[in-house]
Amino acid sequence: NNNLSTKDLNKRLEEHEIGEGSNYTKNRLPIELVYFEKFNRIDFAFNNQIRYKSVIVEISRIYFKY
Repeated sequence: NNNLSTKDLNKRLEEHEIGEGSNYTKNRLPIELVYFEKFNRIDFAFNNQIRYKSVIVEISRIYFKY
């Protein structure tokens, strides 16, 4: 699963802790949750996830200048 969105945050974190969350986090353990938001609708969560990822990419481009 390559989404940040989940219906069960504790289960998702447990998956990451044992290296089953995603290939990205599996290779960067240990991880720490620093932010989350709760949405009443999954489509709102997915839309927010897309915006969040695009902001992170832009910040990385500026910071690392690539």
